[in-house]
Amino acid sequence: MKRSKERFLRRLLPESPGLWLLALAITAAMWAAVHMEQNQVATVDVPLMLSLPKDKVLVSDVPEKIKVTMSGPWTQLTGMDRDKLGHEIDLSGSDLGPSLYYLDPDALRLPPRTRAIRVSPSQLRLSFARKSSRLVPVVPNLVGQPARGYAVKGFTCGPKEVTIEGAESEVGLLDEAVTEEIDIVNRTQSFEAEVGLFPLSRNVWAKEKARFKVQVTIEPVVGEDRFTGVAVRVDGTEHEVRVTPDTVSVALKGPEPSLERLSSKKLTAVVELAEQEGKVPGRMEKTYRLEGLPEGVQPLKLEPERVRIRVLKKMRTP
Repeated sequence: MKRSKERFLRRLLPESPGLWLLALAITAAMWAAVHMEQNQVATVDVPLMLSLPKDKVLVSDVPEKIKVTMSGPWTQLTGMDRDKLGHEIDLSGSDLGPSLYYLDPDALRLPPRTRAIRVSPSQLRLSFARKSSRLVPVVPNLVGQPARGYAVKGFTCGPKEVTIEGAESEVGLLDEAVTEEIDIVNRTQSFEAEVGLFPLSRNVWAKEKARFKVQVTIEPVVGEDRFTGVAVRVDGTEHEVRVTPDTVSVALKGPEPSLERLSSKKLTAVVELAEQEGKVPGRMEKTYRLEGLPEGVQPLKLEPERVRIRVLKKMRTP
């Protein structure tokens, strides 16, 4: 009995182990081929492409992609080029106002031997508004503050205007177009920046993409300050002199940064004596000029406006 079983098994198995392995490989390949040809299910994201009317604006939210659950052979589902998938909807004949659009799974362009089982969302709520356009000025969007003592004195923008278009109700509310942010924090000098436009509104955009050159003028703030104890110096004589008073007070006007760096010790009130005045002892009243004034700084008021000079005897030379 045992020998008869062994003979039976030998008849079933090939005599060569290589033939046995070949048979096993063929069987596995046939199983895999049958398995891959059986329908499988996969869900993919499909871009949504819309053909819109030229005289209307879509003012409702529409997803960029829809989820499509499809059925087909495993080889087709795994080998398809998903970048080439897409579903185009022709909305060029849509009317104004809200409407409901149903997504038909059978209308999708899918790889051969595959079909759509489900589409999500299955419908789109659409709403169209009338399109209009207008020309509006461009306003630079300056952010921050210049350095202390400086201020923005003006700006220019080129081009000065831009054509915007979109939903009629929103276009009518916009009186200007604002540029992207221009940082002026701690600026002390004028400069030029090239920027685009800041997003206008949800359903309004610039008709043409453009860059804008903005020239920002930054100048020192003009202020006033008073300095006391400014020393008086007499030029134009070799004699001893006595000055009354020997210090004066001055009110100055000019750029605030320059005034902040100035002090009474950096200023001098200078009296110029004429040749004959400096040689002969005597008394007189004279005006004076200020030395040490930074560029752009001018005197507003001098106290006193004149000083008394007394020329004494000639100074001894060593």
